[in-house]
Amino acid sequence: MPHSATKAGSEDGDNADGSSTTKITVVFVFDEIDTFAGPVRQTLLYNLFDMVEHARVPVCIFGCTTKLNILEYLEKSEE
Repeated sequence: MPHSATKAGSEDGDNADGSSTTKITVVFVFDEIDTFAGPVRQTLLYNLFDMVEHARVPVCIFGCTTKLNILEYLEKSEE
């Protein structure tokens, strides 16, 4: 796993040619993520998960909820 993907924030590095680069990790935090788990609002979550799968930068999604059965609220995706 690349070093930049192991921690949130930014890290400066030097390229072989002496130029400087900045690596970032994008972190999404959802409080009460169950409000996005209904049939109509799931589009946001699925678009974010799709972005994570195809992103060139490391992306992390944290979701907090008090509902223990949150997975039952999510539609099953068909592949």
